[in-house]
Amino acid sequence: MATGMTLARVTAPHLPEVATAVVIRRLMRDRKHAEIAKLWREDTQRYIIAQPLSQQHAGATVRSSLASIHTRLQNVMLRSEGEDGAKVLLLSPLEAAILKERFRELLIEEDVQYTLTRTPLLGKLDPIIVPKSFARTVRIRVQGRNGRPLAGAHVVLFTDVVRGRAYEGISDAKGQVTLAIRKTDRRFTKVVVLPRAGFWSRLWKHVEVASTLVLRVSPLPVGGFDWGHRATEAATVQERYLGRGVKVAIIDSGIAPHRSLHVAGGRNFVVGEAVVNYLNAVGIRVKMRTMERAAFYAAWREKKLSGIFVTAAGASGNAATRVEAFIYSKGTYPTGGYADIDELFEKQAVERDQAKREAMLHRIQQLTIERVMFAPIMDLRALIGVGARVAEHQIHAIPMNPFPAYEDVRLKEQ
Repeated sequence: MATGMTLARVTAPHLPEVATAVVIRRLMRDRKHAEIAKLWREDTQRYIIAQPLSQQHAGATVRSSLASIHTRLQNVMLRSEGEDGAKVLLLSPLEAAILKERFRELLIEEDVQYTLTRTPLLGKLDPIIVPKSFARTVRIRVQGRNGRPLAGAHVVLFTDVVRGRAYEGISDAKGQVTLAIRKTDRRFTKVVVLPRAGFWSRLWKHVEVASTLVLRVSPLPVGGFDWGHRATEAATVQERYLGRGVKVAIIDSGIAPHRSLHVAGGRNFVVGEAVVNYLNAVGIRVKMRTMERAAFYAAWREKKLSGIFVTAAGASGNAATRVEAFIYSKGTYPTGGYADIDELFEKQAVERDQAKREAMLHRIQQLTIERVMFAPIMDLRALIGVGARVAEHQIHAIPMNPFPAYEDVRLKEQ
């Protein structure tokens, strides 16, 4: 196979016959004819070529193969982390299949890039439009690796994060964005850059206004350690630690069976354990049985839970919607109920008099207390407050999050 193949860019009809035949014959074992036909498309795609993720260090064979590709495929190489490092190439599907056959020791996969039209952390923006007579110009230069201009990056300059008031634009081919801002603006509360692909997003806080702003972002790694490994400095302990004999604690999560994971046991240190201890202390003998989160909610909805079980609910809505979900016997989660409570709920649902409806809902809640249908053990309250000295409360800075962004709360200057 190796002797009959060239790595230079060629068109499909001129591919080495031996290489093509081997690839097609191998793929025919587990693919349909229609899928084979897709390999002959002439359009190109991005492919990542790197050492397998299962290898901590690249061996001599892997490095030699990467170096060979680096030397012979320069004309279709988009990025490379060194001569024997990971690479991004522009290939046709058939060329990629032939490379996979020739270099079986390498990881060769299509580089699938996902693009978010708006990152959730930004929330809904309220763009600022400034009349020409009240405006001045700010030029932003977005740079990537080695100071090279980065095109297609979404730049957002916040003046009010809480209300989403901001200037925004997209960098051009020279990596520049020119925006008209108010002459009275002195500082941006936050500056966010969201690259189109291949680079980390970045955020700056409290940026002073200047005629030109240079914003630099870092490229994503093609292969090797991702941001999680970097944050935990995993690369610095690779030589000494091999992952054997390590005890792992799963906190505030859940765990499911996996062939590579032996679960030695566990304890709930949050709410469940405390409830069991308190009940046993007053003579109510109970034992705790933990369940994986998805299995628990499925069993709850299907009315398969019996006895006492602990849950937490943060359902949105009002008193009526919560009564329907957790108290009304025909609702999603109740495992039982009372006929008089069901009747009250159905009456309030069609009652148009607000005062009468409110009285019915109060009565339903009072009955659940008298009949001890629920035992409240914790009432979560987020730390939220607004006072005369608060300049930015950040209560709604993160959409759909009950907690304010504490690190961004600012007091008024004295």
